Amino acid sequence: MEPGEVWGYRARRVDRLVPVRVVRRGANRSARVLVRFEDPVMEGKEDWVPPARLKVLWDAVEAFEAREATWGALYALSPDDDVAETWAANDVFDTALSGEETASLHWKYFYLEISDLPALAAKSGLPAEDFTGDPVGFEDDGKLVVSWPVALRAAQALARRDPRSILTLVDKEEREYQHRAIHGYCSSGSRPVWFEPEWVRECDSESYHRPKRELLRARCGATASARWDELEELRKEIKRVGDVAERAIGTLRAAGQKSVADRLARELGQTVEMLRADPSNR
Repeated sequence: MEPGEVWGYRARRVDRLVPVRVVRRGANRSARVLVRFEDPVMEGKEDWVPPARLKVLWDAVEAFEAREATWGALYALSPDDDVAETWAANDVFDTALSGEETASLHWKYFYLEISDLPALAAKSGLPAEDFTGDPVGFEDDGKLVVSWPVALRAAQALARRDPRSILTLVDKEEREYQHRAIHGYCSSGSRPVWFEPEWVRECDSESYHRPKRELLRARCGATASARWDELEELRKEIKRVGDVAERAIGTLRAAGQKSVADRLARELGQTVEMLRADPSNR
């Protein structure tokens, strides 16, 4: 910002840009710029203003306002913060695209930045035109930016295509909740706080946590969820059989039947420790 330059000035985001001419920069530690308002109605008024209020050189103000309008249309489609739908979508992108620089959900305004469109289309099973055809989407710094409705469709498609990883996450969170709902838990940090089991149960029901888990299960499809539940029941049964086998083999060894116990362990087809392992840790 040099003396004589004309900039677009805005005191508040809702205000329109007006032209001001830079008179001089302040010398104080607190940065200020002395500007003169160019509109004749202001009668040459001068004021010390923060540099952040000077948004763009006046020659480029039309392009700046057009860009703001583009982003504004995108923001207008964003849902409220901290709702189950946004948390569920965020979990899907983080899980299904883990370790990939493919796409990421912006957390403040809930739009999707796509770095690798062919990869996202292949992963989600959606045609590329579903993303490029977004009426408020646009290119920004080499990335395709699309609105929340498009991001939501992509998250739903990814969940249907990769239900196992999503349901694994839901199962882990459900187990963690059940443990905390019984025992409570202590937060981490420099000043730990203890949360009673009653608070955990109440928070899970009233916040986004439980609705989010239910949404994720629904996104994976009824068939996938049912199969996952069947698999969990099977794993529980395997664990029960493993416990019984361990006790039986231990009893035989204690009774001096080591050779018989060793043969049973071999015939079991896998180690007792593998049978006893908690499937949530696999």
